[in-house]
Amino acid sequence: MISIQEMAAPAAYQDVGRTPAPAQSALFAGAQPVRSARSSSETGRERDSDEASKAAIAWTHADVVMLHAILFDTCVEQLSDPETPLDEVIDCLRWIFSGPGKEARAFSFATTLKLYARAPAWRVREAMQAGLARYLNQRLARYPAWVAEAFWRDPDRFAEELERNPQWVNETLRRRSRDGDLFAA
Repeated sequence: MISIQEMAAPAAYQDVGRTPAPAQSALFAGAQPVRSARSSSETGRERDSDEASKAAIAWTHADVVMLHAILFDTCVEQLSDPETPLDEVIDCLRWIFSGPGKEARAFSFATTLKLYARAPAWRVREAMQAGLARYLNQRLARYPAWVAEAFWRDPDRFAEELERNPQWVNETLRRRSRDGDLFAA
């Protein structure tokens, strides 16, 4: 199976003409293996060298660009996949359409596009804005009508409900099918 990082690596530099960044294992050198993969003696050594493992990781420019590339490619992948849950779609859209006060921050959409050698953020947002309502209607068409109505009535509240509980729609669907909808005609 190909990792997201392996898929993103060639795309990260296709327009810039640079060589791909180091592999994931090099990016996270010194990272501890998952607990189930370690022996009990390794766990003891880990406790002894806890201070050494907290040493700062030196990030190269290529490493940072690669992380931006992974973020961008993951977002594009999630928005393109019709099976992506609504909460993840909303997270991607919030990242893309974040306020102007966040433009200069690390890992903002605008900064990512700059490092990723893409069009300016305002141009991408403008192009997306033209088809956003149609895109969201297509995404919401898979769900019962009340989901789309709840989203369009108050998108921020809808997003907050999904952020608080990503299974909110599924739980409401189960509850309505079990108890019936008191407001259905």
